[in-house]
Order: sequence, then structure tokens, then C-alpha cells
Amino acid sequence: MKRARATQGARANVREFLQQESASAVVLVCATATALLWANLAPQSYSDVWSRAVRLGPANWRLDFELATWVADAVMAAFFFVVGLEIKRELTEGELSDPRVAAVPIAAACGGVVVPIVLFFLIAGTGDNSRGWAIPMATDIAFAQAALMLLGNRVERSARLFLLTLAIVDDILAIAVIALFFGKHVSLTWLLAAVATVLGAVALRRARVAWMWPYLLVGAFGWYFTLRAGVHPTISAVAFGLLCPALDPRGRPLLDRLIHRVHPWSAFVALPLFAVSHAGITLNADTLSSMAGSSLTWGIVVGLVVGKPVGICLGAATARRAGGRVVEDLTSRTILIVGALAGVGFTVALFVAPLALSGTDLEQATGGVLLASILAVVLGSVITRLPASQATAPESEPEPS
Repeated sequence: MKRARATQGARANVREFLQQESASAVVLVCATATALLWANLAPQSYSDVWSRAVRLGPANWRLDFELATWVADAVMAAFFFVVGLEIKRELTEGELSDPRVAAVPIAAACGGVVVPIVLFFLIAGTGDNSRGWAIPMATDIAFAQAALMLLGNRVERSARLFLLTLAIVDDILAIAVIALFFGKHVSLTWLLAAVATVLGAVALRRARVAWMWPYLLVGAFGWYFTLRAGVHPTISAVAFGLLCPALDPRGRPLLDRLIHRVHPWSAFVALPLFAVSHAGITLNADTLSSMAGSSLTWGIVVGLVVGKPVGICLGAATARRAGGRVVEDLTSRTILIVGALAGVGFTVALFVAPLALSGTDLEQATGGVLLASILAVVLGSVITRLPASQATAPESEPEPS
């Protein structure tokens, strides 16, 4: 009976999370439109606001960054903290807790990362543009889930949970890439200090400390030390999310309570601010011409729109042939639809872009992400309207018994 209640509670928490993600997508669309209008109607104002220097902290600890960088490094920590919490929840009570069920979305996510990167290199080459290779590996769960909901009854319910699990694995891979490839020169002293904060959080857990303020204080120092170490500071937010215990000392669901409290700030404050500060590109004739002739732009577009569905379908088919298990109504057609919508890279793609590129290249990459996100939604919608016999995944596999 207790197990049944726990399962029902977990499902209710997932439903709430998906509903907030879908509502967040609407806010993100508005934020993106605001960024584009602002950047095109008052480009100087847009540039002046987000490039303004902001200094915080006492003299010896002072941080001096542009406002857009503060949004990406500090405000987005809330988003990555929620990602860490969701990964932890999936590992403890979600699909990733069952190895056979987890095998399919894990393999699908890996395929959806590798194939876009391969296509990107084939189109963009190995010159200066190659620095953007990690951009088309991302999936935006908010936009993709909202698109799935808009498609309504044409898509099985299991598609939403499959997309959520796949996107979480995708986030894990993206976080690993950010940590390994987009850090600066690493300072061992600051890195050890950051590790000490993680150990401090573990000590608080073992001491069964129930108050959140000590964790927040240790987490703030962890963010600062990670930044000083030359590693992207949002990695510390993910780490502290993963360290969060599922239950508090009184046996209450701490993990779910934290997600319930922090996720709205991530979905309706952090992400929209990030979209406004990073999605603004000037769409004049010169910019559009530059994008149309850019192998960087098309490498990102093809990587997301073509590479994502192909890679996800191939990965899922391989896992199912190897014994991976899925729910009954998760057909090859449904996986193809999910793969198409996973091409909506947006948030994480825009997050990675300025870490790898700058100037005109960054503008071309941003344009590629926006175009790919629109095309991915259109492609997913078209596939839902095709007869089932015409909308099957590559290398369609027999359903497991």
C-alpha cells in the first residue's frame, strides 16, 4: 500500500513538473520575442544593457562581469540546480532506477548527441567553426514538452515521460561536455576549495541537518570557488542538486519539496531572463545573408533537425534489440516524433554557444539554434499527421515480449 502511494506521489510530481515546463515554454517564447524585438528596434540599447559591467563582492573577492554573463553564470544556477534534482529523482524513483527501462532513453540520448555532432563536423568542417560542435547536442525540455502537449491526443502519453527521461540524460551529457571542454585554465587551489564545499554538504547530510540555510551557504561558496577554479560555476549547482537527499531527517520528501519550490524560479525567472539576454540578434539583410551562407549555421540546423531524430531512433532501436524495455504504447513512430521534437535545442544550445564562440560566429550560431527549434516543432507536427506505416523509426525493431 505504501509502495502504491509512493508511486502515485511520484507520478503526481512528474505531472506537476511537466505542466510547469509547458507553461514555462510559453513564457520563453515571449522572452525570446522580446529579445528579438529589442535587439532589432533598439540594438544599441540592447547591447548597452546586457554588456554593462556589474561588480559584486568585497575588494579581495570581487567579481566583475557583464550583466549577460551574470545571468548565464549566476541566475542560471537555479536552472542547473533543478536539473541536478531531477537527475537525482530519476535515479532514485524514475525510469533511470530500472536498468532495463533506463537502457532505451540512455541509448537514445547518446545517439541523439553523437549523430548531430558527426553531421555538424561534416557540414561545418574542422576549422574555426568546429568550436561550435557541442551546440547541436542539446535538447530543450520546456519547449519540447510544450510542443508535445500541443500535439495532444495524436501522441501517446508515454511520449512525455520518455522525452523527460531522454532530456535528463541529454542534460547529463551536456553538463559533462561543459565541464570538460569549456572551462578556463583550472586552478588546483580553488578547485580543492570547491571540492571541500561538496564534502561539507555531505557532512551536513550525515549530521542530519534539516535546515536549508547551511546548505545554501555552502552552495554559494561552492559556486564561487568553482568559478574561481576556472570550471563553469553551474557545474557546482548540478553537484549540489545530486547531493540532495530524497528524504529529510523526519522522513518527509525533501527532494520533491525542493523541486516544488525552486522549479518555478528556474522556469519563470531564470530561463526567461536568459532568453532575453542571449536570444537577441539583429535580423537585417546582412545578418540573414551571413547566416544563409554560413556552414556553422547549417551545421547546427542539420545537426538538430536531422541528427537528433536519426540518432535517437537508432539509439533506441539498438537498446531494444539488446533487451531494453519500454512501455507498451511507446512505438517506433512515437520515438520518431520525440526525436524530432528533441531537435528543439534552445536553452542549453544558447548556453553553450557563447562558451565556444563570439562575435559574428556567435550571431550565426544563435540564428541557427532559433531556426532549428522552429523547424523541429514543424517536423514533429508533420510526422504526427502521417499514417503510422509512413512514420516509422529507422531500423524498426520488434516489440519486446
